[in-house]
Amino acid sequence: MSDGATGAYVSPHKGIPGCRGAEQLGFCVPDMEVATDFFVNVLGFEQFYTMGPFADPSGTWCATHFNIDARAVVKKLRLFRAFNINLELFETTMPGQNEVWPAMQDVGGWHLGFYVDDIHIAHDYLVDSGMRSLGGPKDMMMDESGDQAFFVHLMTEWGFYLELVSYPNGRAYESNFERRLWNPTVADLVAEKILVGTLAADPSGVQ
Repeated sequence: MSDGATGAYVSPHKGIPGCRGAEQLGFCVPDMEVATDFFVNVLGFEQFYTMGPFADPSGTWCATHFNIDARAVVKKLRLFRAFNINLELFETTMPGQNEVWPAMQDVGGWHLGFYVDDIHIAHDYLVDSGMRSLGGPKDMMMDESGDQAFFVHLMTEWGFYLELVSYPNGRAYESNFERRLWNPTVADLVAEKILVGTLAADPSGVQ
């Protein structure tokens, strides 16, 4: 919601003062050009600028500011615009570097998830584009279950994990909560209503 005196956004919940939302997701990849081909030509991200190389051969900049080996060399840093967040990729070399992508359930393991309209069409597209499907689309379970609620995980040859989800008719948890988890289909609808003037531009009341 907005502060009436300043017009600044004020979060109704505790958190980082002045925070507007997630701005970027960043991670290190084994090969920048292979990763760029995937994010641009398979996922449809928009490539922006590239910087680097960066290094501090005799100092401690990388150790101080990145908490990594002081002799690290950031060969490339590249920014992309995704659908609702920016993506920052690094290609870095350093002594003692772990060159194996963490498994999804390792400590520090993670995945990127997308909501899609038709999970079977999206799944087949990614498989045809070279991704490995981990078991194919399946029903969501427990609090995430619902009519036509599906999910599937896939991975690239270089170890990156991706999840697809689809739940056009909602999920079971919704009966126990007044508010909803963030959903890009609802966000799109809200944006359309703002554009046509049927919803106040202040999003504080949107569930």
